[in-house]
This record gives sequence, C-alpha cells and structure tokens, in this order.
Amino acid sequence: MTVQTPTRQRYRVSWPVLGALVALMAVSSVAHLWALHRDLPLQEPDESAFVQPAVHIAATRDLNPHWFGHPGSTVIYPLAGFFRIWDTVAHDGPVLAKAPDLESRFQDNPTSFYVIGRLWTIALSVGAIPLLFLVGRRAFNARVALMATAIWVALPDPVHFGRIVRTESAAVFFGLLALWLSLRLLDDPRVRWSVLAGLSVGLAVASRYFMVALVPCLLAAAILPHRRAIGSALRAAGIALGSALGGFVLSTPFFFLDWDTAWRSLQGENEQLLGRGGLTPLGNLHWYLTTAIPASLTWPLVALALAGILLVLRRRRPAQLLLLLFSAIFLAGICASKLHWQRWIIEILPVIVLFAGSTVDTVAQRVTALAARLPRGSILRPVVLVAITGVLVIHPAVELAAVNRRDSKPSTSGAALEWIENHVEPGSRLLVDPSTLISSNHARSKIDNRFVPRTDTLAGYRRAGYNYVILNGLKFGYYGAQPDRYRHETALYRDLNCETRLVAVFQTTTTRRGAAVRIYWLDAAPSEDVSIFCGRDHAAR
Repeated sequence: MTVQTPTRQRYRVSWPVLGALVALMAVSSVAHLWALHRDLPLQEPDESAFVQPAVHIAATRDLNPHWFGHPGSTVIYPLAGFFRIWDTVAHDGPVLAKAPDLESRFQDNPTSFYVIGRLWTIALSVGAIPLLFLVGRRAFNARVALMATAIWVALPDPVHFGRIVRTESAAVFFGLLALWLSLRLLDDPRVRWSVLAGLSVGLAVASRYFMVALVPCLLAAAILPHRRAIGSALRAAGIALGSALGGFVLSTPFFFLDWDTAWRSLQGENEQLLGRGGLTPLGNLHWYLTTAIPASLTWPLVALALAGILLVLRRRRPAQLLLLLFSAIFLAGICASKLHWQRWIIEILPVIVLFAGSTVDTVAQRVTALAARLPRGSILRPVVLVAITGVLVIHPAVELAAVNRRDSKPSTSGAALEWIENHVEPGSRLLVDPSTLISSNHARSKIDNRFVPRTDTLAGYRRAGYNYVILNGLKFGYYGAQPDRYRHETALYRDLNCETRLVAVFQTTTTRRGAAVRIYWLDAAPSEDVSIFCGRDHAAR
C-alpha cells in the first residue's frame, strides 16, 4: 500500500479542478482562434519582424536571424522549423538542402506562413493557462490558482496579443514555467530543479529581454534553502545562473556571434517613437500604475491586487515574496525605458491576478469562519469564491467579446487596402506611410514605402510622379499638436490637406481597430470645404 505524503497530497489535482482547467483552456482556444485570419495578407505591426527571419532561416539554413529586437528566439526558430516541415510535407521540398522555392512561396502567398505563426503563439498563450494554475497553487492554494486562471482567461489584452506573431505569449509561457520551476527549487533544492529553472529563465529572456527580471528570483530560490551554508548557497546559485545563461546561449547563439547586429537591434528598440516617449522613469511608473494596468484589468481587480500585495508583505511567505519580487523588478525595468506601451505589462498580469485572487480567498475564509455555525456552512466558501469570481469576470469578458468582434472585421488599414483595390487604377504610383502596414505585397498598384515627413515635400512628390499619398492619421494628429517642434512635418501635412484632395478617410471606431488612414489624390484639387481650414487663397493654389 502506497502512503501519500502531505506535500504530494497537497499538489494532487482533483477531477473537478482538472475539468475546470480543461474547460478554461477550451474557452481560451475559441477566443484566440476567433479572429485568426484578421486582415491577412495584411499583417499586424511587428509580425513580419519574426516571420521573415523564420522564412529566411528555413529556406537558406542560415541560422542567424539578423535581428535581435526582442530577441524572439522562442518564436523565430520554432517557426523556421514549422515552415521547413510544412514545405517538405506539403510541397515536396528538400529535407536538408536549401529550399529557395520556400521564399518564393512566401512572397506569392504570405497568408499561410502568418497563419502558422499565429497558431504557434496561440499554442503558447493557451499553454500558459495550466502553468498559471501550477504557479498559483504552489505559491498560494488551488482555490486562488483556479480563480486567477479564470480571470486571466477573460482578460482581453493577453488574447489580443496572443493571437498575432509577437513575443508576449512566449514570454508569459516561459516566464510562468520559470516561476513554477523556481518555486519547485525553493521547496526542493535539488540540482535538477536548479538546472530546469535556469534553462527556463534563459528561454524566457530569449523571448523578451525584460524577462531578465526572473534572474534575481531564480537566485533567491536557489540560495534561500541553503542560507545557513554559504558554500552550498554559492554552489546552488552558480548552477542556476549557469543554466540560465546556457538556456539563453543555446536558444540565441547569434546574439553573441553577431554582436554588432544585436547591439544595433537593442538601440533600435529603445529609440523614441512619436507619442510613445517623453516620460521620465517615474512618469512611466505613474502611467503604468494609473493607466496601463487598470486598463488591462479593472479598478476592482487593481484594488484587490493591491490588498493582496499587502497580505503578501504581512505574511512574508518566501514563495509569494518571490512573485512580488519578479513583478517589482519587471516593472522597474520597463519604467527605465524611453518608451511606454500598455502591452509591456502583459507578462506580470498573471501574477497580479494571483494577488487579487489571494485577497478574495482571504475574504471568503473570514466570511466562512463567521458563518461556521450555520447549517451547511461548509459550502459557503466555494459559493462565495465562485460568486465573486463571476462578478470580477463580467467586465473583462464583455470587453473580450467586443475585442473579438472588432478583430474579426477589417481594420482601418484593411479597409483602406480594399478601397485602393476598388478605386485606384492599376499602375498608379502610391507613396504609403509604412506604419499603415500597406506595402507592395498587398496591391496591384506601385507602392513605395519610403515616406520621410521630416524631409519630404509635396513638390517633391509631384516631381517623382506619385498619384496618391496614404498617411497614418495618428501621426498627423501628433505633429499637429506640436507644430513648433515638428515644423517641417506640420507644413507637409498642411500642404497635403490644402493643395490635394482627401478622397478617403478610414477612422478608428468601436468596431474598427487601427490608427486612422487618410488617402490623398495628388492629381486633383482640394474640395471646396477645405477653405474652412486652409483659406481660399491657399486652397486655390
């Protein structure tokens, strides 16, 4: 007869809990796949940065991606493998030799490649669900873990960014794997957990550089069990740190072999972007705490998470403090950047919802204790937990449904591309702001993406023979709001508005995502109502 130890009993998963996890993964899969083909062959921002290197690696066997912006190794290299397998099986491509036809197929029909890429990131995003449960159960308990998992599945941002070819889902997956293995190492300080936790940290950093915040957590998990023996602590820290470095080197070798390119990629990722910079580190912190995190969650969840953090500080349990340490260091890292993006906090949202779940579980425990003498008082706790979780999930779920409806329809760029196909004569020359994501791969017309508003002029466009200019309306707004700082850009946009005809505008709406796209016809005079803004003399020139 086998006797289960208390620790093993604690970490067993009951059939109802397992069924709930499977159901949550099924719901999340449907939510992710809802808008799988969104706008293709027009891809989302940054998708080409991962798909194109993967195609090049698969076709040429040159393992250097020649770009290390995220660095994205856990996306680029698996995709290269999937592309090569797909080419071999579906198109009778070579097994080991170079496959130049693969790049030709990508140029002719990129949609299939982007679909494969999105399926991989969706697999990582959905695969993070059981990992979040495992982390929550080990740091708190199964109730908190299941509650946090249910909330996480309903959050719109992880789904929205998890179904496009980017690195958020990879960073969440390998980050949660690293946290779970670090917690295992904290409870069971054996070499195998140290190595596995270190390798996972390396893969997380190979997904997104900001995940280097896991390294102090890894070291803490390795050292704390040996804090009374300095030699053992140093040995454990060395094994863990060496494994982390090994995981990064094995998955991203050309970061070191092609250091010049890697350094340029790092510098490029921290360059200020219009509307995404200008804040100090403290300004970034204020923006993340008061704008980004509440927008990705809800204010009630933020309040519950804050109370949960206070409970963690009061209890001082190492596993929970480890999660708090990761969140704090990660937040400090993104605040140090010159830029700020709401999507940058996705990697710590799983930990934040765990803190919120801990607060709810504590409240439910107190309510149950007060009602202990009532008939069937034992069922009160799960009822309270389910009821509160259901209330907390309502708003994110409604938002997720709205995001899915919006993502399943053409974006502003997709609508603009459709207009170009239907209204622009084939052979016309178009100058297109690359931030609209419209390129020569998407239209019959001759598209040029060499749009440089800092030096371009309307007269230059006409001399070059362009017929249309297609702009990002969001940039137009930023330039117009700071005319003293962007004098040349403002003058260019004013000339386009006052001396050419605005033939189409595709605005952002509640059912249409993307920045506004404005299409100007250089061969036509402005409409009569342009005089309201430009003056009749300017409009008549």
